[in-house]
Amino acid sequence: MFASGSTSNLICLAEPSYKTGSLPHAITGETLSFLNARNAGALLTGWSVLEPIGVWSAANAAFLGFIVDGTLMPKHVIVRVAAWLIPGKLQQQRVQIWSGHNKLAEYDLKDENPPELKIPLGDITVNKGTPLILGFYLPDARPANEVVLTTDRRMLGLRLISLRLAP
Repeated sequence: MFASGSTSNLICLAEPSYKTGSLPHAITGETLSFLNARNAGALLTGWSVLEPIGVWSAANAAFLGFIVDGTLMPKHVIVRVAAWLIPGKLQQQRVQIWSGHNKLAEYDLKDENPPELKIPLGDITVNKGTPLILGFYLPDARPANEVVLTTDRRMLGLRLISLRLAP
């Protein structure tokens, strides 16, 4: 799912295959919630099972996608997440958000409930009726059972709660 280049620590996330017809549609100003097992069609790869509280990443790379609709094209995607942090053991979650070969944003999350992540779309072309695929690279994601006493082996990093397209 991801590869690291040797010359400049370049990360290239390879988009997974997906069926456009299974992606949810989003309009600027609208929120796609992942609470209570909603919008599962947006979760392409790298995510765990949907839970009432959202969906956890389950790999170092996770992808989501949706079809952009409406007359007003978004300039940002606002993502609500919770970071998986364990005081004294896992102090941060670094997150890079990609679309194709374009790194859109990078965050260093040190609070379990960070402010919303505002992802600018200025470097990519967003057209009505076309898919927008976002890749989340999570280098600090770790198997839960390696950090805390649990049988959970998922590579936890972020819990996705919702996303909203913003003008």
